[in-house]
Amino acid sequence: MLTLQRDIAIELGASNNLETAFHSLSKHILSLEDIDVTAIYLRSKNEGSNLIAYGGDVPEDILKNS
Repeated sequence: MLTLQRDIAIELGASNNLETAFHSLSKHILSLEDIDVTAIYLRSKNEGSNLIAYGGDVPEDILKNS
C-alpha cells in the first residue's frame, strides 16, 4: 500500500492538468483488490456535478446522466 501511495503522490505532483491527474488516480484505484469501477466528479455551485474521470465498467446510464 505504501508503494501505491508513493506512486500516486509522484504522479499527482508531476501533473499540471487536473483531468490527467484524476485519470491517473482512477487507474491506481482500479489496481486495488476488489475495486471494479471508479468515478470522480467535480462539483460546482452553479452546474451541479460533472464526471471528470472514470475507469472500469461504468454503467452506461451513469455516463449519460453526468
